[in-house]
Amino acid sequence: MLVQINVRAPESARPLLLAIAGKLRDDPAFAGRLASFLNDAAIDPAIVDRLDMIEGRLTKLEAKPSKPSKPAKPAVAIEGKASRDWLMDRAGYVTDATTTPDWAARAASIQLATGESKGRRLTGDGEALFQDMATAGCSNAEIAAVFGMKPGFVALRRAKVKA
Repeated sequence: MLVQINVRAPESARPLLLAIAGKLRDDPAFAGRLASFLNDAAIDPAIVDRLDMIEGRLTKLEAKPSKPSKPAKPAVAIEGKASRDWLMDRAGYVTDATTTPDWAARAASIQLATGESKGRRLTGDGEALFQDMATAGCSNAEIAAVFGMKPGFVALRRAKVKA
């Protein structure tokens, strides 16, 4: 049987009280857990002290200005292969979009592979693009995204072709 109870509480506690009432209606075991929680309000002082210490350390960490991360090392052009040009701005190194190759556009303009599943093989153009991306310093995840394969397979292929 449900009863209506009027409670005087601060307006800011209204959403909390409504949530508690909803849980009490929907979950019969919630009343026992809530009562247990309220009875254990006298928590061990050592735990309270430890939590206060952790919260203090967290506040200090959040207040510290973060150190800028080390910029990525720019890739070097090797035998006319595609490279990345880098510019320096206030935040660190960023790539210059006008000179960075658009790998996805290049991949869309050629046939990367033939076959499906285990029979899938890179074409000559696909192998050339793979080699260019690896030489330019692209990560396994970047290459995988362009070729539609898993980064683990990219790592294996990279080791195989020593790129």
